[in-house]
Amino acid sequence: MHSKLLICFIVVLSVTIASAIVCAPDYCTHVDCANSITRETCETNDRSLFKPKGGFCGCCPSCVTLLGKLKY
Repeated sequence: MHSKLLICFIVVLSVTIASAIVCAPDYCTHVDCANSITRETCETNDRSLFKPKGGFCGCCPSCVTLLGKLKY
């Protein structure tokens, strides 16, 4: 019985923490996107992808490096 109560507590705690890590509607108005990544500076090769809203909470642009397929 004690282990079921512990599991329920952990699940409730996890859901509470996950719901607390959410960006507020006006969060991006307070973010300074100082890195100024542009499509031109990002896509220097065919393995980079420019994401206009790719930063945390979708506030700032980001540059994502695409991984290739693994060879077995």
